Amino acid sequence: MTLRVTGGGVSVTVQGDAVDETDGVLERLAADGVPAALMGGNASLWGPEATQEAAERLGWVHAPERSHRLLPRLDELVERFAGLDLVVVAGAGGACLAAEVIARAHGVDLTLLDTVDPHQVRRAGRGPLDRTLLVVSGAETVETDGVRRVFERAFRDAGIDPAGRIVVVGPPGSSLEASGPTFVPPTRRWTAASAR
Repeated sequence: MTLRVTGGGVSVTVQGDAVDETDGVLERLAADGVPAALMGGNASLWGPEATQEAAERLGWVHAPERSHRLLPRLDELVERFAGLDLVVVAGAGGACLAAEVIARAHGVDLTLLDTVDPHQVRRAGRGPLDRTLLVVSGAETVETDGVRRVFERAFRDAGIDPAGRIVVVGPPGSSLEASGPTFVPPTRRWTAASAR
């Protein structure tokens, strides 16, 4: 059995045993305008105590449209780093998780480093460095900076210019921007204001 409810530009499909549990609830949410409010970036959906936190986290609802602005820059990076097929992503939390989900969805091999455990960092840097690209992503942390520095040194020791092997993705004006030879800013910070 399948149940599909659409409202406010959002479709939800429920299958199997979950249909009995959700039958009526989804239709009520659609009738109450919840999907439209969600797509409009209405942070009050989570109640007064969570409104401020929700306002800072609702930008994802428009990420598909906004990400199109990055496509020309991404094409440039693909061309610039052609031949580098061993990609290591150093980041914390969501930065690594998003990369993992995208890579798996496209069947792409990716090494994720969301730790500074020396054994894992060493293992990630064991691949042939002449084919390795390091992507430092997310927040400014001592951990991601440490991983970047380890790879920088490894590239230099191998006679490879780190500027041609490290991409930094982070907020404009941050120390990440200053640290990365190739800096890619997000299109803008995801806030309730930018989600409108």
